[in-house]
Amino acid sequence: MVPGIADKGALIVLNSVIINSNARTNTHIDLLIIIVIIGRRRILEEYEHIEQNEKRFAKERENLIKLNSLSVQAKEIT
Repeated sequence: MVPGIADKGALIVLNSVIINSNARTNTHIDLLIIIVIIGRRRILEEYEHIEQNEKRFAKERENLIKLNSLSVQAKEIT
């Protein structure tokens, strides 16, 4: 998982919101912080999903390599 990227993105958005909303109420800023947190969580979930897929693909690749090896051995026998 790469939480650093999501953290930086959340901080950039949050800083931008605070700078651009000088006269806004705290309620608006609180709502925007909640939106940023939800977005950050979704980014982290997506990274976890990508990591799971990478692990699955690595296992499938290993299985294909083994299958290919067995196929070569079978051709040598026949």
